[in-house]
Amino acid sequence: MEPHDFAFSTNWQGGKRLCRDCGHTYDGGEHIESNVLKPYTQYVCSAAQPDAMGHSAVWSGSRTTPELRSEKDAFCVCGAPYVEQDKETWRLSWEMIGPFDSAWCPVEKVASRHETHGQRDGLLKLIEQGEQIRNVHLVQLQIVEVTQ
Repeated sequence: MEPHDFAFSTNWQGGKRLCRDCGHTYDGGEHIESNVLKPYTQYVCSAAQPDAMGHSAVWSGSRTTPELRSEKDAFCVCGAPYVEQDKETWRLSWEMIGPFDSAWCPVEKVASRHETHGQRDGLLKLIEQGEQIRNVHLVQLQIVEVTQ
């Protein structure tokens, strides 16, 4: 059989999962080793616009189980390749009416550029639709290293 991705199955032999396509364990068959995603890395869809729906993101985790990896892991559900999420740090703040009274409540989120810009765009659209949200501010934070 030609080299192929390990196909998930619920069949086991000797405590090891068998490939649905060839019936062998990962080590016992002609399986392609997939290392398309780096371990412990957050990936986002390269085609996603900040307010677009239908795109995904993925955390690669430890990636220790080769049977569960595939070359397809590198692609969003829309078919576009994943890219590493940026490492920039931004603070998004806004005010909204609280859930239990009519008082304005401050809200703040510190996250990556991708996350904060997308959420800001969503908040601005909600304001256009009449939601009670105000004072949306987005600020890039600087990382300062302190050595002793």
